[in-house]
Parts: sequence; structure tokens; C-alpha cells
Amino acid sequence: MVMTKDVFKILEKKYVQNLFERKKNFYFPSLKNKKILKVQIKKKTPDWVKESCLASYKISFSDSTTKVVWATAKIGESKKRAFETLNHLYNKRFNKGFFQVPRPLDYIREPNAFFYQEVKGDSLELLLEKKKLAPVLFKRLAEFLFQIHSLDFKGIKARTLGIKDYKECFEELKKLTPSCRSLPPPLKKITFLEKLNKGDCFVHGDFYPSNIIIGQNKLFLIDFDKAGKGNFLLDLLSFYFWFDLPKIKPLKLSSEEIRKYRDTFLMHYCQLSNLNFPEIKAQLKKFKIKIFLNCLHYVTFRALRDWRQIDQNLRSEFTKSFKILLKKINQSF
Repeated sequence: MVMTKDVFKILEKKYVQNLFERKKNFYFPSLKNKKILKVQIKKKTPDWVKESCLASYKISFSDSTTKVVWATAKIGESKKRAFETLNHLYNKRFNKGFFQVPRPLDYIREPNAFFYQEVKGDSLELLLEKKKLAPVLFKRLAEFLFQIHSLDFKGIKARTLGIKDYKECFEELKKLTPSCRSLPPPLKKITFLEKLNKGDCFVHGDFYPSNIIIGQNKLFLIDFDKAGKGNFLLDLLSFYFWFDLPKIKPLKLSSEEIRKYRDTFLMHYCQLSNLNFPEIKAQLKKFKIKIFLNCLHYVTFRALRDWRQIDQNLRSEFTKSFKILLKKINQSF
């Protein structure tokens, strides 16, 4: 655990300018003889978020070259782990070819910030909101995940949630929104999910369409904060049942199109892994509730951290999300 004083330091013009001037040759070796003319800073997190910060930097050089760098900082939870994991993946295999991860640049302990180079493209989530996609893309995603799971990784365990985490979530939720007091299920009904917290496969831990970037002839996977050794079913669950999570923008897809996308993905993954497709699909349905619980945990603690800063309209939106997720949780038994 790292306690940082100010995550918003990554937005300070003087600090950012000095950082890139000082580390320019390390971050951009091919531009070491070029001068930085300008750094444009953009805050990417909403104003009501106080415990984390996401920023982008457009850096202009004297030869007209531009580079875009992103940084993420957070109070409490160290970003060093994500940097080291991404560095391992980038140097191991995923720095060229069709399947890639962003190029990691640096981890700075104070303000607990992780810097990485931008990848060009749109998130799969955004593309699914806009248009229909060719099923072959979902085969390629299965290949990417299979390669990630096949890595020889002897590092730390993946960050996963267990019964204690869900219990804490239910308790905090009741304090935030008394109207949800009677909705959480009894803990004894979800103890079977502990089986998913055992495994020795390298997993991403957040394999959702928002963390998959589709570029020109490239697929990128981002956000490795939870990655580590774990159960391969966790990543399959995340992707397969993402389609069932509540969305700000509803997908313009028929149930048949959704079925085709996720079954194409899962079937191809099973073929690559020599797994029985019907058996794996049945296991995913059994553990489906975990995706809704994980989402409820995330939304609850996101709201809890910044509840005092957000207005009544946003509080109402959070409460609506709580109730939708709790309904889906109770329908999953």
C-alpha cells in the first residue's frame, strides 16, 4: 500500500514539463537530440473524483514529431504492480505484431503514478455501441486471451474479490442507500464462488471490452492493475457476461447477435485450449453471479470514495445502478 499526498500532481504544468524534460531521453530515445516545445495536459477523470486521476499529455518536439503519453495515479493502491506487469508483458512478447500492450514508460512513487505511451484505436466497447462487427474479430480476441493465459508467469497472484469483500460491500451499500438494505443475498448462497480464487494461470483480471483497443491491424490490451496468477475462468466470465451488465449507452444489438459474438469467442478459445465448449459454457453460467457482484463492489466503492463530492442527480444514478445490479444478482441463483 502506497499513501500519496496528491494524485493531481500529474496535472501540474511545472511538474509535468520538468518530468518530460528530465526523462526525455529515457522515454523517447529516438528523439534525444530534439527539444520539447510544448506539453498539452488533459484531465480525463470527472471533477468529482478525488482519489484517482487519469491524464494525457500531447508532447510536441522541435522536428514536428508529437508523442502522446497517459498517466494514472491513485491514493492508496500502488500503481507499481501494474507498471511491472505491463513491462514484463511488453518485453516478453507483446511489443510487436497483431497482439500488443502499451509501451510502459515509468512508475513514480510520489505521486504513485504510472506513465505509458498511448495506443491508437477505439475501445471494443465504443465500437460495439456504434456498429455491428465481424465475428472473426471475436476469434482474434480469443487468440489474444489464449496467448495471455499461456504465458509462463511466476509473479504475484491476481487481485480477486472474495466473500469478505462482498460482505463489506453489502454493509457499505446499506449505509449509502437504506432503500437497498433488504436486497443483498445471504452470504452463504455465494460461498461456492471461492473456488474461482484458486488457479496458476496468468490472467488479466479485467478482460472487458473497455480494456480492449482495436487499432489498424492491431489489438491492444490495457489496464493490468489486477493481473497475476489466477483462474482462467475469471477472464472468460468477464468478457462473456459483460454484455449483460447495465450500460450507460444500451447496445444496439439483437440477442442473436450477442449470442453469436460471445459464443464465437468462447468456442474458439476452447478449441485453442483443448477444452470442451459445452462444459466450459455451463461452468460460466454457474459462476455468472460473480460478474454482477464484482461490478456492484466497484460501483459501491467508487461512490463511497466520492459520495460527499457528488450531487443529488449523480447519487440517484448510483442508486439506480445498485438496484439493477442487485436484481441481476438475485436472478442469477
